[in-house]
Amino acid sequence: PGTVALFMNGCSGDQNPQPRGTLDLAKHHGRTLALAVEAGLITPLKRPLQAPVKAAFERVDLAFATPPTRAQLEERLASKNIYEAGHAKRLLAILDHEGKLETSYPYPVQVIHFGGGIAMVALGGEVVIDYALRIKKELGKPAVWVAGYSNDVMGYIPSLRVLQEGGYEGVEASGGLNQQE
Repeated sequence: PGTVALFMNGCSGDQNPQPRGTLDLAKHHGRTLALAVEAGLITPLKRPLQAPVKAAFERVDLAFATPPTRAQLEERLASKNIYEAGHAKRLLAILDHEGKLETSYPYPVQVIHFGGGIAMVALGGEVVIDYALRIKKELGKPAVWVAGYSNDVMGYIPSLRVLQEGGYEGVEASGGLNQQE
């Protein structure tokens, strides 16, 4: 009673339930999630939050891959993939209006420490799990939650591993980056 529920998505840009693809499987995964929430509600807190709460927020320059040339964008306008053609059209409009494409993005990173033992790191965009694993290792706190989709959702944030895997996440969702970039 009196509890406010809060959901924070983790770094799940490359996470998918398996198997998947049917309504029955989606219902099964939904029931599994509901059971996990119910279990969490009846489990006593093992680590009460302690003071002080400290927070920091900063935007860091996240460099883009080398942007496509005007000729490459004009070629992509003819693509049968409506998303690729639409993206090329938007980038050409920026080129026409601004004279160049941006080379970086002011990426939001927020850290909140709850006392000495619990930390939360909030990252913008659709972040992959590799970032959560690295941050947890580097912070070395007993409990660290790394949340994606926080303070800004500008796009897909792949790791080098995901870029090298290719496919939708590694190429299309991250703007056509390749292994060398």
